[in-house]
Amino acid sequence: MKNLLTLLLLSLPFLLQSQKLLPIKQNQKWGLIDLQGNIKLNPKYDAISTFDEYGFANVQINNQVGLLNEQGQ
Repeated sequence: MKNLLTLLLLSLPFLLQSQKLLPIKQNQKWGLIDLQGNIKLNPKYDAISTFDEYGFANVQINNQVGLLNEQGQ
């Protein structure tokens, strides 16, 4: 519960920017949750950024880098 509260407090600036999905870290891996706290993309990435103005986030997994859209694809 403490981790969820910390995540919400750290995510406040992103909420104000009307992000649809937010990064979440579990067991040293990153995924995405929606604003209601539902996991939309299971944590499997080594790193994940917030979404830019075009609707893409940078991700890293196993030393490979890619992009995700706001649907988590």
